[in-house]
Amino acid sequence: MSYYEFIQNYSDDDTPLGELARLVIQDAYFPKDEDSEEKLLLYFRSLNLEDRYLEYYKLSLYIYDQLATS
Repeated sequence: MSYYEFIQNYSDDDTPLGELARLVIQDAYFPKDEDSEEKLLLYFRSLNLEDRYLEYYKLSLYIYDQLATS
């Protein structure tokens, strides 16, 4: 499962991950095929978002990694 597919699962949640998911889904330029944590972080930083979104991204990566290794 790609990161993009993973984060879509949260789009209906009223949580920080849901907020991040909705931002990602609405972004027509989001790199849907990218799974590199570093490249995704660079992409989020390039958007000049509030710091909380970077924290949400880091949280989502932790969960994504946990699911990938289980």
